Amino acid sequence: DLVTPVILRVVDAPTTGSMYAYQGGTLVARRAVADQLSVDRLDPGSLRKLFHLLKELSGRVDPDAVMERIADAVLERFPQASSACILLRQPGGGWVPDCTRLRDDGGAAARPSSTLMQQAIESREVVAYLPGGDAGPESVAGLTASVIVPLLASDEAIGILHVDSRTDAFNSDALAWLGIV
Repeated sequence: DLVTPVILRVVDAPTTGSMYAYQGGTLVARRAVADQLSVDRLDPGSLRKLFHLLKELSGRVDPDAVMERIADAVLERFPQASSACILLRQPGGGWVPDCTRLRDDGGAAARPSSTLMQQAIESREVVAYLPGGDAGPESVAGLTASVIVPLLASDEAIGILHVDSRTDAFNSDALAWLGIV
């Protein structure tokens, strides 16, 4: 159910024996995609900008243009975002980057964790993650926070939006905004 609210809480990420196992960090939030309560939590300015973005996107028919605009909008909306990357599912089941936007800091986009991608896709939830210290795998090394949003067409996950930050975590408003987009 895409509108069932998810209680946000800090939980320790299990390290073994679970599809949610992920060593070296903390899963800080999970939120159902398109959670109605998300809209209620956004301030009027954010709602207005979100409305204009969604209106702009609704008039586009070129999938590449839509993906590029979403990635650009993420960097515009979140100054702490280091990169925004959209990965699409391939017919064989693999994932390939379709659109990547980097903040002008000379960095590179981190690869999203396959475990966290799987969790976001299977649960249909936005997943926020804080890597822990030096113990994290290479895919999250140097990151302060990472968010993975499943991109759904009907009930099928066709892609993911991965946003990372090297400076600050993403708050509940950010998760709401990303889940709606």
